[in-house]
Order: sequence, then C-alpha cells, then structure tokens
Amino acid sequence: MFETLFDDLELGIKNALESFQKWFSQWLHLPLAICRLGGNNAQLFASSFYHVILEKPWISPPSELELRFAQNLEDDKNNGITNDFGLSELLRHNDNLLEEFIQFCICNDPKLYLFPNLYDFVKSKIYYIVIHQQQLYRNVSIVKSL
Repeated sequence: MFETLFDDLELGIKNALESFQKWFSQWLHLPLAICRLGGNNAQLFASSFYHVILEKPWISPPSELELRFAQNLEDDKNNGITNDFGLSELLRHNDNLLEEFIQFCICNDPKLYLFPNLYDFVKSKIYYIVIHQQQLYRNVSIVKSL
C-alpha cells in the first residue's frame, strides 16, 4: 500500500515538474538584458546601449560597469540576441527620443520619470517583463522548496 502511494506521489511530482518546465520554457526567450533600462543602473546601461547597439562613440569615459554592460550587449549581439522591443529603431528614427536618451545618459539626476518619452517606453515595454519574471522566479522557488 505504501509502495503504491509513494509511486503515485513520485509520478505526480514528476508530471507536475514536467508541466511546469514546459510552461516556464516559453518565457526564457525574453530579452532580459534590455530590462536593465528599468533598473537601478539604467543610466549606465543606457550609455552602453548607445555605444554598442547604436554604434556611437562613448558619450563620456565609461565606468567599469558600463564596460561590463557593453560586453554583455556585444555578446548578445554576436549570439543573435537582438530583441530590444524596438528601442534601437525608435532611437534611430525619433530625434526627440534620441536627444532625451542622450540627456538621460549624461544627466546628474538620472530619474527615469524625468524623461517622459523614455519612461513611457520603459513602462510599456519593460516593466511588465520585470514583474512577470519576479512572479515566475517566485513560483520556481516555491516548487524547489517542495
């Protein structure tokens, strides 16, 4: 009786894990690097993005973190990971957004909400991914703790 119970329990856990992995795998393709634009180091990431993706000279001498972000972006670019939710195209075709983006890169007070066009982009394209990923990782932690 206990053997059957344990076998059924093991099978149930295995099936649950397989279902979760199948569900979770569809979200792994999201371009998480661009999410840094909505984080604490948004200004440094923006500067690296400007240099690597838009192929422009550094606006100011880069910090160590900017160089690391630039290397990550180069690696993504070389591996064909280029989904930035259209930010590079917007910056190439919208002079107002580009100027705002440059000002964000060099300002002394890099509060994203002070740059309305950039902030709208981050709110509509990035924040929902960050929130969704937090929910996914919370669920993964719960499953792992079981």
